[in-house]
Order: sequence, then structure tokens, then C-alpha cells
Amino acid sequence: GCELECGFAIDFTGSNGDPRKPGTLHYIHPNGHDLNEYEKCITSVGAIVGRYDSNQQFPVQGFGAKFYGQINHCFQVGPTEELHGLSQVLQSYRQVFSTGLTMSGPTVLAE
Repeated sequence: GCELECGFAIDFTGSNGDPRKPGTLHYIHPNGHDLNEYEKCITSVGAIVGRYDSNQQFPVQGFGAKFYGQINHCFQVGPTEELHGLSQVLQSYRQVFSTGLTMSGPTVLAE
């Protein structure tokens, strides 16, 4: 059968809007249950492509953010290089917003 390795790259540039404001792509709803556009995409794509990833370990990288005033064009999302299952991917994505992250940009893809 077909086997793939599924991974995710998440755009944290300022063009996505302030995650505290409703209607922006990264908005985290206070009820904790409503998914934003990025979470919907991760869930939809991950549910399909993830079926072909035998170990369910997903590398997740973020780009286009500042951490504590330092621009970081590519960074690990989550506590480990690979996250186990979509629930850990979503949990780690949400936790990024409780760090010193500031939406930034523009992204430099050469790094």
C-alpha cells in the first residue's frame, strides 16, 4: 500500500491577523471548542493524509513569528520534533500562543 509522512508548516506572519480578534485566521475562541481556519485545515488534511502515515508522528514547523523580539523564520511547534497524533498537533499549535510569540513578517524562506 501507499505510505506517506505527513507534516505541517504553519504561517504565523502578521498578515493572518491578531489571534485575539474574531474573524482572523488564528483566532482562538474563548469556548475552547470552536476551531479556527488553521485548526480546520490541520484537522481536514491530517484526517486524510494522516491515515497513510503508519507511525502517526507529525513534524510541525512554524514560520514568520517573533519570539521575545527576535524574528524566527522557522521554528519547532511543540515539545518534540514530531508530535503524536492530530490531537497533539492541535494542542501544541494552541500552546504556541501562550509563549512569547508575536505575529511578524515578512517571511524569509531562504532560511
